[in-house]
Amino acid sequence: MNREELFDKFLQRSLTRPQAEELKRLLRDDPAAGRALVEHINEASLVVRVGSQLQSLPTAAAQVTELRSREWVSGRARRRVAFWKWAALAAGLAALALAARSLFPIARTLRATVVASNGEVAVLRAEKSVPAETGLHLQQGDIVQVGQPGRAVVVFDGEATRAELQGGGQVKFSASRRGKRLELLQGALEAAVAPQPKGRPMILSTLHAEARVVGTRLLLASEVSSTRLEVSDGAVEFTRRSDGQSLLVKNGFTAIASPNTEFCALPFLPAPWRSQDIGAVGLHGQARFDGTAFRVRGAGQDTCCRKDQFHFLYQTLDGDGEIRACVREVEFTDPEAKAVVMIRQSLKTASPQVSLGLLASGGLELEHRARLESRLERPGHAGTPSWLRLVRQADVITAYQSTDGSNWTSVGSHTVPMSEEVYVGLGVTSFNHSALSTSLFDNVSVLPLAAPAAPAAPN
Repeated sequence: MNREELFDKFLQRSLTRPQAEELKRLLRDDPAAGRALVEHINEASLVVRVGSQLQSLPTAAAQVTELRSREWVSGRARRRVAFWKWAALAAGLAALALAARSLFPIARTLRATVVASNGEVAVLRAEKSVPAETGLHLQQGDIVQVGQPGRAVVVFDGEATRAELQGGGQVKFSASRRGKRLELLQGALEAAVAPQPKGRPMILSTLHAEARVVGTRLLLASEVSSTRLEVSDGAVEFTRRSDGQSLLVKNGFTAIASPNTEFCALPFLPAPWRSQDIGAVGLHGQARFDGTAFRVRGAGQDTCCRKDQFHFLYQTLDGDGEIRACVREVEFTDPEAKAVVMIRQSLKTASPQVSLGLLASGGLELEHRARLESRLERPGHAGTPSWLRLVRQADVITAYQSTDGSNWTSVGSHTVPMSEEVYVGLGVTSFNHSALSTSLFDNVSVLPLAAPAAPAAPN
């Protein structure tokens, strides 16, 4: 499409989005294009069209048309024609201003404040680093950077919108007449977004995807080759950048944008798995399944002594059976933070239980509570990945560890009487009431034990 056709479509307000972008580039890259647009608008044949488009100067347009049709040549007529030409020029400039306002949104003042920060948190501003102290007002284009471990919370003034950036993350904050924009450069961002003005959603973007948020609670995590979205409340339009495909992710669902992953919304947890906090944990945990692995986040002060405090991902098991899982990651919030496989009588904090865990410091920990107080054993040291397994036979529960998931070594067994139905699953504790630790489990399976074969009948 040539330049004149773009100008005509602009005056008719019929530009498509690609055409608007083309006009935007033209006006930005070619200074003569702006002058040409004004001259185009100033032509007498377009005066009436400009006047009707802007809904202004209707009398002027009619008078110029009448003047042209009757071809007045008197001095008074020439003066009136000149006057209306200047009016047409003014109208053209006004149209150009409207175009600039539409194509180049005016930056609005960013109204956001750092209200909490833990660990090493800084704001990168105009190539300088500013300490992210509580009460710091962010400016347009500021990048909030959080060290590992660490945490920063930013709220937007005048509304209930808050964004929590987790350790190792970077987020760039900006605002325009089209709405707020948070660009997640790396790490994970958890946000609770209040209802936004109509036509001005909050945009959360990463290298791989873009989320348009009207009002919801969500988690957005940017990794090397993918971006993960989790929606805890409301709904989010999620767009994959590689092909422009979009989908609506609703409450209780997650989606991953990656070139090598099916782009679809999946429930947080597949049946029959469920999760909840056990005991007074300090911060609410959560568990998610991404189609391959379980990601469990938990706080609390360990799973020992008289009361447990952790986040538990579980299902029920009737009778004899086993659980096995590979622990891929244990986030270091404390040397005693750990990821466990567990069998327990109930979901109460002081329930009888047996668990085998991998500490963030690398140690193995076998724990059991038959009645009131648990007992701990530390049978060795293992790094990640590490395969853990518990086998229940009647009241005896035996723990195993493996480096490959095939060759198992027993690390101990305990007799803990429980009812026929028990709870079996994965647990995470941060050993810190004010921090969440995340662990990654895959190759998870819960299986009943096969009944022993009946003895062969004598011949």
